[in-house]
Amino acid sequence: MNIMVVDSNKQHLDDLVAKIQMVFKNDTIVSFTDPLLAVKYAFNCRVDQLFTEVLMRRIDGFMLVLRVRKCNPMVNVIFVTDSDRYIHEATAICAEGYLTKPVTVKKLEECMEWLSYG
Repeated sequence: MNIMVVDSNKQHLDDLVAKIQMVFKNDTIVSFTDPLLAVKYAFNCRVDQLFTEVLMRRIDGFMLVLRVRKCNPMVNVIFVTDSDRYIHEATAICAEGYLTKPVTVKKLEECMEWLSYG
C-alpha cells in the first residue's frame, strides 16, 4: 500500500509518520509539509491512503483531498487535526476517518480496524 502523509508542521508530520510506520511496517510511506507538492506527487503516483491535517499553508486539507481524488479516486482519507471542529466537513466529503492529535499507535490501529470492517 502507498501511504501519503501531509502536515505543514514538520514536527507533527515526523511524529505521525513514525507512528504510521509502526502500524504499516511493510508499506511505502511518503510525507510532505507542502500540500501542493503532495498534489504533484499524487498526480504521478498511486496513493492508497492519505493522512492529512486540515489547517495548512497554501491549501487546506479539504482542498488537498479534492485534488488527490481527481487522480486517485479510491484513496482512503484520514484527517488528523487538533480538534473535532471539522468532523462535519470531513464527513461531507466522505473521509474514511478522523483522528485528533495527539495521535497514538493505539488510535491508528483502532481507526484501521474500523476501516477494515466498515
